[in-house]
Amino acid sequence: MAYINQVGINQVSGIVKQVLSANSLIIRARLDRESCCPPPEWRCHLTGLRSPDSDWACAAAREYLRRRLVSRDAVLSLDNDEGPGAAAAAGTLYLSDADGCRMSINTELVLAGLALATCHRLAGPEGEARRAKRGVWGGGGGGSGRSPSACFAATPGIGQVLSAVLEEVEDAASWRIQLADWKHSSGLASFRLYGVAAPLPGEPCHEAARFFVEARLLQKRLRLVVCEASFDCGAGGQLRLAGWVPHPSGFISELLVRRGLA
Repeated sequence: MAYINQVGINQVSGIVKQVLSANSLIIRARLDRESCCPPPEWRCHLTGLRSPDSDWACAAAREYLRRRLVSRDAVLSLDNDEGPGAAAAAGTLYLSDADGCRMSINTELVLAGLALATCHRLAGPEGEARRAKRGVWGGGGGGSGRSPSACFAATPGIGQVLSAVLEEVEDAASWRIQLADWKHSSGLASFRLYGVAAPLPGEPCHEAARFFVEARLLQKRLRLVVCEASFDCGAGGQLRLAGWVPHPSGFISELLVRRGLA
């Protein structure tokens, strides 16, 4: 299998697969053709800045990066000495616009008031964010989630359509999601594709099935049609959902079955 533009002497390039936090993400290699095999990937850390202290600002920074970066081509210019073969790469992340101009995501994040500068080159953008009262410099804050008892009373109904972001793929049919329009205490819910069973870790085709879902849906906004819903009051409360997920090519569960991955 051939990968293109995956590493250079002083850079890592590829597709942004996932935003992990307010200043870290995963880049995976670009494939020269469609494949069911997971490509190499690198955990990357943005340097010259640090995450805000408040939870709401960290969440806002992560959401900003998710909307800005997921599924886009990016290049990480390395600052660390270990090179692109290191377990965790660190540096400045760049995107290219339609005119081919490179834009520094590190600078954008500080300029938006969603990160704090820790180096001289980002002091100017931080000063501009302060003067404009953007992000953490605007004195904003985030509200708290609902209590578990309130969540129980608000469990979604069968047939209800919810908007969510897929945060983690445990296996092709079992996910962790962030509900966009349904507030509850943790902000996360467990989701299971209704009517299908996917290979478990260690079983044949597990990685291929997981990659199939991740490549199409990970950290993307999607719609869920609820078939089952329950609320587990233990461990702080957790919403558990099962349902269908529409996709432009058909329901994801149907696509998995057609490929022999579920």
